Amino acid sequence: ELMKEQSIQRVLKKAARLDVALTSIGLPDSRSTIIRTGYFTGEMIAELQAAGVCGDICMHFFDERGSCAPFPINEKVIGVDLETLRRTPYAIGVCCGPEKARAIRGALRGGYVNMLITDLATARALAKLAP
Repeated sequence: ELMKEQSIQRVLKKAARLDVALTSIGLPDSRSTIIRTGYFTGEMIAELQAAGVCGDICMHFFDERGSCAPFPINEKVIGVDLETLRRTPYAIGVCCGPEKARAIRGALRGGYVNMLITDLATARALAKLAP
């Protein structure tokens, strides 16, 4: 029903024509923003982790290969989707913390970001991961 709203349709049409996107790369764990804000419970995060989720962008979840296909929860999100980010000429991920290296790698493999802003410790952790 929300997708029928003209105001939401207008925003999503504009988002489909993005030239530049600046986004964070989330890590689904107990310290996650999506837990602190109350959007997800600890049980929901545990289910996502068990299903192979390693990260999220704009609350769209993906695995280490960058695939979001096996996660039906992505169909319930209204906002910029990962396919839109994939088509964006300058999709910039801003993310730090060595614990997020797998999520960053998944985002890069999926093509959801094509530039990365991070700190040295995170870059080193990312470099240590197998290709």
